[in-house]
Amino acid sequence: MVRTEAEFARVRDGVSAVVVDELFALVSLVAKILTKAREVERGMKGQNSLALLGPLGDIRGQLAGLLPNGFISGAGAERLAQFPRYLDGILDRLRTLADAPGKDRTRQSEYERMAQAYADAGGTIPLPAGSAPRLVEVRWLLEEYRVSLFAQRLGTAQPVSPQRIMKALSEK
Repeated sequence: MVRTEAEFARVRDGVSAVVVDELFALVSLVAKILTKAREVERGMKGQNSLALLGPLGDIRGQLAGLLPNGFISGAGAERLAQFPRYLDGILDRLRTLADAPGKDRTRQSEYERMAQAYADAGGTIPLPAGSAPRLVEVRWLLEEYRVSLFAQRLGTAQPVSPQRIMKALSEK
């Protein structure tokens, strides 16, 4: 318990130092996220085949779902730490898209099946504030699932599979 002005000053200075360090780390992370998002946008512009319109639309939707207005406060610092990997996953997908559109289509269909189950359970991307915890969990499992489908080399932050997603959706 703080009882003197000197103790208060010591505590205040300690807290201020931590807050400033965390703020700088968060600003650096957001700058990295926005830089990678710009790389994704450039990568999409570099694709000019009509056969890729579907996957490019999916990527546009994923990017919009990751970075809506207010995405920093909506996702929170802990979740934001995963965004560079999600964006690297999109970049990996863009790099292989033209060479293997059939594989991409198959993977996209697998993802869409899980995304539809999520939507059927009431989930949206982006999620509104105050959403049910199971929907929040599955929303981010879907991002991990994308990484597992399109950019396996990056790894996932947690185990993910269609079975895990369906199990999480069925829990109340």
